[in-house]
Amino acid sequence: MEASLTGFLRVLFILIIVYYVFKLLVRYVFPFFVKRYLSNFQKKFYESNPHLDPNQTTSKDGEVKVKRKTSDDRKGKPDNFGEYVDYEEIKD
Repeated sequence: MEASLTGFLRVLFILIIVYYVFKLLVRYVFPFFVKRYLSNFQKKFYESNPHLDPNQTTSKDGEVKVKRKTSDDRKGKPDNFGEYVDYEEIKD
């Protein structure tokens, strides 16, 4: 079995075609799928964390909402927890 020039040129031609097809896929098709995947991931993230959504406009400017802590949020803390007091250290 001897390698022929036509067989070599045929393999070389196929490699060049595969290279350019891969190059086109990476340049145009791959970014489309990555963008689609990231937008789906972002949508799922904001569905599970709606308070972080920058596009959420549920409150008007100047409107104040008060949230009360539930008993689950206050586990281990007594009702009279105290206040923060500023102090200055006095050097002798």
